[in-house]
Formats: sequence, C-alpha cells, structure tokens
Amino acid sequence: DVDGIHYVGQLEIGNDDAHPPVTPAGAIALMEEYGVELGGKRVVVIGRSPIVGSPLAHMCRQKGAAVTVLHSKVPEATAKAYVENADVVLCCAGEPGLIPAEWISKDAAV
Repeated sequence: DVDGIHYVGQLEIGNDDAHPPVTPAGAIALMEEYGVELGGKRVVVIGRSPIVGSPLAHMCRQKGAAVTVLHSKVPEATAKAYVENADVVLCCAGEPGLIPAEWISKDAAV
C-alpha cells in the first residue's frame, strides 16, 4: 500500500520486499547520508504510529541497532533514563516538548 501502513506486518510474515513508508525511509536515508551508523547503537524512537514510529524502529533493527520505542504513556523517569543513554534519538511523536533537550547527550545523533 502507498502509505506503507502494512509494512511492519509484511516484515513479520517474512516479506522482505515490502515497500517502506516514505517518512521513515527518508529518516534512514538522511542518517546514511550524514554517516550516522546504527549497527550496535542504542537507538530511541519516540513515537509508535504504524506509519512512522513503528516502521522506523523496525528499519533501525534491520540495521543492527538496539531499539527502544518510547511514547507519551511511558513514565517520565523511564523515558529520561532511555534518552540520556541513547546514541541516536529519533523523534516522531505528535506531541511537542515531549523530550526536553537537556535529556539528550551531547554525543547523540538526533
């Protein structure tokens, strides 16, 4: 489907030819362009939508990242602990200000 809404489901059933949604694919392309390596990195994806957050998390896993998905229902202390220790922070939540800048390591790719 054109929006990629079934992308994750297609991967789960072994269809490696599924077409990814364009926004997560664009995020992966940007990281590749800027030399952000995902293999072996702690990646935090903020947002769990079926069109952006969930597919992006899967794509990062395919690149060898250890992925944690956070969302607005995760307790603040838990979210802070994950974000502070992340090598890469990918925010795709529809809630502005969900993650304060001071939580993000100066060495993290955002």
